[in-house]
Amino acid sequence: MPSATAPLQLLLALRRTRHKVLFVMQLRFVAALLQGAVPELLCEPMLDAGINEVNPSLNRGFIEPCKETFGPRRVNEYLLDAVAKGDDLRKAGAVNALY
Repeated sequence: MPSATAPLQLLLALRRTRHKVLFVMQLRFVAALLQGAVPELLCEPMLDAGINEVNPSLNRGFIEPCKETFGPRRVNEYLLDAVAKGDDLRKAGAVNALY
């Protein structure tokens, strides 16, 4: 019998392939379904997707569910770490996500 995290593992495997656009599309769908109940396994991938989303209005779909589940402190610390350690594109995305 497959584990409860098997679908999440499969989703996460997509981000390590050339199908990153598909990963982000599916993650966006999952984020809409979760509405504040983000599994621990998806916390960092969702925050990364929010950082990588160039449209500041769309990044909320990744950031807000994480804030609701894990709290603003954890999310803000992750984003501030991206600002401190990321390349210029990642820094800009993290600043947009902090807004």
